[in-house]
Amino acid sequence: MTAANGFDLSTAFMTALRAARIIAPGPSTFERLCAAALVTAERRVQTRITGALSPAQRRSLQRLLELEAGERFTPLGALRRPLGGHGPNDLKELLDRVETLRAVAIPTAFDGVPAPRLAQLARECERVSVAHLPEMRHDRRMALLAAFAVERRAQITDDALDLGLRLTGSLFKRAERRHLDALVDSRRSIGAVVRAHVDLGQALLAAREAGVDLGQAINAALGWDGLVRSVETAVQLRTPISADVLERIEVEHPRLRRFGAALLATFTFRSGSDMADLLDAVARLKTGTPTTDAPMAFVSPRWRKVINADESFNAKVYKICVFAKLRDALRAGDVWVEDSQRYRRFQDRLLATAATLAAAKTGPVADLLKRDAGGWIFARRQRVDALLAQAERQAATGALPDAVIRDGRLSITPLRATSPDATRTLARQLYDLLPRVRITDLLEEVDGWTGFGDCFGHMKSGAPPTDRRAFYAALIADGLNLGLTRMSEACDGTSYWKLARLVDWHVREDAYSLATAALVEAQERAPIAALWGDGTTSSSDGQCFGAAGRARAASTANLRYGTEPGVKYYTHVSDQFAPFATRAIAAAPPEAPHVLDGLLQHRGRAPIKEHHTDTGGFTDHVFALCALLDFRFAPRIRDLPDKRLYIFDGAPPTPTLSPLIARHIRHEHIQAHWPDISCLAASIKVGHVSAAQAVATLSATGRQNALAAALGEIGRIERTIFTLEWMLDPDLRRRVQLGLNRGEARNNLTRAVFFNRLGQLHDRGEDAHQRRAAGCNLIVAAIILWNTVYLARAVDTLRTAGAEAPADLLQHVWPLAWDNIILTGDYRWSNDNPTSTEALRPLRLERLPTRLAA
Repeated sequence: MTAANGFDLSTAFMTALRAARIIAPGPSTFERLCAAALVTAERRVQTRITGALSPAQRRSLQRLLELEAGERFTPLGALRRPLGGHGPNDLKELLDRVETLRAVAIPTAFDGVPAPRLAQLARECERVSVAHLPEMRHDRRMALLAAFAVERRAQITDDALDLGLRLTGSLFKRAERRHLDALVDSRRSIGAVVRAHVDLGQALLAAREAGVDLGQAINAALGWDGLVRSVETAVQLRTPISADVLERIEVEHPRLRRFGAALLATFTFRSGSDMADLLDAVARLKTGTPTTDAPMAFVSPRWRKVINADESFNAKVYKICVFAKLRDALRAGDVWVEDSQRYRRFQDRLLATAATLAAAKTGPVADLLKRDAGGWIFARRQRVDALLAQAERQAATGALPDAVIRDGRLSITPLRATSPDATRTLARQLYDLLPRVRITDLLEEVDGWTGFGDCFGHMKSGAPPTDRRAFYAALIADGLNLGLTRMSEACDGTSYWKLARLVDWHVREDAYSLATAALVEAQERAPIAALWGDGTTSSSDGQCFGAAGRARAASTANLRYGTEPGVKYYTHVSDQFAPFATRAIAAAPPEAPHVLDGLLQHRGRAPIKEHHTDTGGFTDHVFALCALLDFRFAPRIRDLPDKRLYIFDGAPPTPTLSPLIARHIRHEHIQAHWPDISCLAASIKVGHVSAAQAVATLSATGRQNALAAALGEIGRIERTIFTLEWMLDPDLRRRVQLGLNRGEARNNLTRAVFFNRLGQLHDRGEDAHQRRAAGCNLIVAAIILWNTVYLARAVDTLRTAGAEAPADLLQHVWPLAWDNIILTGDYRWSNDNPTSTEALRPLRLERLPTRLAA
């Protein structure tokens, strides 16, 4: 019932047999048992869903399939259409969809139906054509529609709230731009007035010395009318422009009216007692214009100054203030919406400690929940004190490696390149031997080695795709950003509709994840991969791709990459170059919330122990959660010398390091909230809540709640330990730099692969963006694996020919080149593609250096 797919079920089944010391049956019997269990579970799920539906609810679901007069789409077809945008009209359409699904009156959950099963049925309903649904058995049709209604209602609710919060934020962006324009105009006016008065003053002084009438001098220099205008401008400029942008926010009230009332009318907001005044204000906005007796307890002094300007109550500014505070409270989890998944009560995202302990008496989750706060704090205190004493000794004598503390500031010498010059020669010799191959043949060959195509089972039957080459074409359409229409034109014997059916029923995010895991495991098994690393460290980085066409309106801008909107692919890469996780995220928000999600998705043989990011992936909360989940977090922090150390009370004296120390750790605060901290870590570990949601929520509020503050204290402990280790260990600095260099080099390969449509996204919607990201990552992983296998063979060939290929040079030859891979042109397949690593393509021996060939 809880297995998301056959792979998970068979894995759990085999684990249970081993634990019970039962000999497993033969493969065919094993598969039949799993298949029968999946069918039985599916029927049981359908029975539980349909048994909970009343006759009225069944009629409401049936109306989703009925085409009303004058409409182009049935209600179900309209609900399934992708919608992405950034304007008030787009929000209104989302709110209309919410009301349509509410009218169906389906409960948000069904007793005994696991969430993965409900999501699986909803995805199947999205794929089945509207014309085919009425032909299904009644109970199955009702189960699909009910699951779709539940999942889509939560998704559209989240999308509507997201867009509403972005529109609220845009009010302040527009006010900031208007404020900046006013400052520029003011500067120009001041310059003009100053120049005019300087000219006038010089003319008057010259006239007095020459004994000329001053009136004539004024008339000649500026003119009396010009003087009047200049004085009037100077009087206006005498009152300086306020530095507070809020004083210009009232102008944005008409834009708020376009979406604010509809947003408040659609959703019911809930909160704890500390947000009662804010919800009271929201309720008043629903009923009419606020008056002087409106709640003000949640209003900050900065807002009060603008609302009560000129000793009068400004209702328009008050409305904008309520929306701004509601936005902050939703992001922080202090206010929630019942139907939402992303904006639900934060406590509901955590596991109940007692229930979890009862369900998992052993294993990593139980270990997290049973961990003792006092013992953990004592161990960290010892570690901080030991590192602090060591750093103080070396800093006092000037013995810090490539680092010095001067005038109370830490200074670290930048790293130098460590790759030997001979590496380039060796890499060129090896890649010259590799055969040229079309991307189509490369995919078919790698599938023959790994069987990754079997991971893309049919959504209903689980059977792998039968037309394998059409299936590869669909993957290439995603991975090379070609699209199904262009792919059908560039690939003989494949139509658009065939590719569309394959994508609908076989190509989805969880299948991409399983297939990528198969490639990662094959990469780890390659002997040459051990030269690059042991698979226990990784790095992650974001790569921005522009948005054009319909996707432009649904994307955001990140000024680091320019002012054009785009989407960012955030990818995790192991030290053996296996890209084991990727996620399409908005370009503007920070990357740090997504660091842990990728680490927890790793399915390789060797668990990740240490992870590297750049400054964008670092926050104190990430430091804390990585430590609690047993990952060593080692980011490259750009402004590390400006970060301060935090120590425990009673720490040894450190006169040299004292300028770097901020304050003592509030360990009693950690101890008081340790149960909630452990529960949060366990919830993330088992996937009850994503780390991205948890970190984003905890970081969203200026007035941190108790759990966020306690987690921040843990993060400061871990960051202090990391900073001291960074000061003392140059090998750590080189290791982090090397890990990030691997990620940057992999980004270059991704950019080369994702080249169609000028490397821009043209699809709207998070699902489409994620499918593109996963497809590109799968193609890149296949190229890396193919390069790895053939590089190993090229190394053997060079050594057989008498050349030296030492391991200390090979560790710098990376499997990221693509010059020998044909990515462009028509997409067709050869008839003699090898399907085993025992029978590979012949190397280009004619490219051996002349001396070796002789």
